[in-house]
Amino acid sequence: MRKLVTYRNIQELLPIDGADNIMLAKIGGWQCVVKKGEFNIGDRCIYFEIDSILPERPEFEFLRKYNFRIKTIKLKGQLSQGLCLPLSILSGADIPEDGLEKYFGVKKYEPPITYTQANAKGKFPYFIPKTDEERIQNISNLERFNDKLFYVTEKLDGTSATYYLRDNEIGICSRNLELKNDESSIYHTVMGKYRLEEVLRQLSKRLGCNLALQGEIIGEKVQGNYYRIRGLDFYAFNLFDIDNQRHFDLDTMFSNLMVLGIKTVPLVQKDIILTDYTIQDLIMYADGKSEINGEVLREGLVYRANIPASLEKISFKVNSNK
Repeated sequence: MRKLVTYRNIQELLPIDGADNIMLAKIGGWQCVVKKGEFNIGDRCIYFEIDSILPERPEFEFLRKYNFRIKTIKLKGQLSQGLCLPLSILSGADIPEDGLEKYFGVKKYEPPITYTQANAKGKFPYFIPKTDEERIQNISNLERFNDKLFYVTEKLDGTSATYYLRDNEIGICSRNLELKNDESSIYHTVMGKYRLEEVLRQLSKRLGCNLALQGEIIGEKVQGNYYRIRGLDFYAFNLFDIDNQRHFDLDTMFSNLMVLGIKTVPLVQKDIILTDYTIQDLIMYADGKSEINGEVLREGLVYRANIPASLEKISFKVNSNK
């Protein structure tokens, strides 16, 4: 599960040209602008990840101009990704890492959906994994993946959707909730456009299990319609076996969805071994043009281990700094 607030160590401190009062701190795969003299190399600190929303408290008043949301900004030409604060912010309290979010009252930013939203039916189903991928900057090293083959897909800038068939019941979910089948919602519109109930029933019969299909909805009134398309579109990125709690491998997913007319997220590269790459290499590789619309930059890339019939899921996302 993604942690928004963690204990970290300052690994590097670099000067910033033309800046007398700030420096660039390296914290794992992240870089963060900090006050000069506030840290030394090796110091332990508290790191608030991008998309953290901090409470309106006096010590965080400097974040008011950002609506108390932590996001990537540029200072003196340098990217600052997150917020790094000294341990003194704890006022001597001994807080375990799992308790930091609660201690500070931090919540995760969720982008609003401006298109008509379906009403919530309940919590996200416990029998389906959520779609939020870990950021590469939170992976300490890539060596543990040396024996795995990865495939790389474009990360799309839309809203996550999950459609499932379980015990003959069809379900619709946003990123965090199960939804009522409201005809005015984008989720219902997409389900009808791509006949997803029929698709799930055919796939379930063919593969012999209850299924969840997960993907990204993009288009008009979704995240500002970044790709400048008309209407709504759906690109699948996960096909999940609910009965056996496993993700289908790339070839099984792509081949089964293709014959049923379901688009999949653009495949950028296949059979990648991470041995020869550093985290910084992969961050730089994330930059590029979108395959949905070559006139805009892609949001980033998603790496998934291609493990046939596996209960294990290994994946991470690399957002483009551009």
